[in-house]
Amino acid sequence: MSDQFGFDFADMAEPAYAELPLGGWLDPEYTTDEFNAIFERAALVLPALSGALAVLFGGALEAAKDEHAKMLEACERTGAYHLWRVDVPAEASLIEAFQAACIARECPVPGAEFKTLTEKRMTVHAMYVPGLGSVVVHQWAADNIGIDYYPWRDSFFLPSYRDDRRVVKVPESVFAGTYCADKIAESNEGIASVPVFMHEGREYINDGGMSYGTYSECGGWAFCSMADWNGPTYSYRTQVKAWDEGRTERGDRRGLVVRVRGHLAVLTGETIFYDDNATGFHCASRDEEEGAVPEDEEEEWAEDGISEEGAEA
Repeated sequence: MSDQFGFDFADMAEPAYAELPLGGWLDPEYTTDEFNAIFERAALVLPALSGALAVLFGGALEAAKDEHAKMLEACERTGAYHLWRVDVPAEASLIEAFQAACIARECPVPGAEFKTLTEKRMTVHAMYVPGLGSVVVHQWAADNIGIDYYPWRDSFFLPSYRDDRRVVKVPESVFAGTYCADKIAESNEGIASVPVFMHEGREYINDGGMSYGTYSECGGWAFCSMADWNGPTYSYRTQVKAWDEGRTERGDRRGLVVRVRGHLAVLTGETIFYDDNATGFHCASRDEEEGAVPEDEEEEWAEDGISEEGAEA
């Protein structure tokens, strides 16, 4: 057992991140007239593109208009509403050309933005063209590709906890048996006591993962002591509320308060741990609950401006 208590080895002097205004991570809502105006403006920008980009964005815009028409046919729309998901069909050659343009950061429209995210099981290429919208290509395999279109700057272009997420290969036995997502969810407005696992002298919390065949992975969250954290804090319930309201990115656990060996700790960042030759190893959970929070820790929780729900007051 390590004596380490969640040292993050990072400078927490500056806030880890800030919440966005309500809806910042959510797709915007518009009225029917506003959607029609958005599509008209996008059509005016489209001629600035050429080649594969023009074909792909043109097809995406038409798919969005068709989806919007289906929405209006399905039921009467009053007030503002979300656009249904726009799935864009495209030939492999168009997708390859789009991905190459994202990597080269090539687009003739001033102010265009590009973003590429490479994860263990997925690669994402995205381009935002002002006035025309965003195309986001998710690729899981050569024959498994999904293309989304948003007639605005999609939230994918916002800074994300996933942007610099490390991926580390370890034996499944390192993290097996320490799953605690259920403990966190069941804590609701309280504080979950959670087990940890060790990798290279650091401790992490296993907040869940997935497995298939001989592949297994988990999201391992680093943590620091409550006193060392500079940023918003949450209970499970208030963090889910922040996701639902679009103030933080869904899945972002930063700021969640947990209890490790009786001490208050705050999750700071995620690493993906995986084993691609897993054998289904299982061990007894390292349940490290040690009773109630010490009285002085409870006082610190209150003094730090945390409400009873576990969120920042």
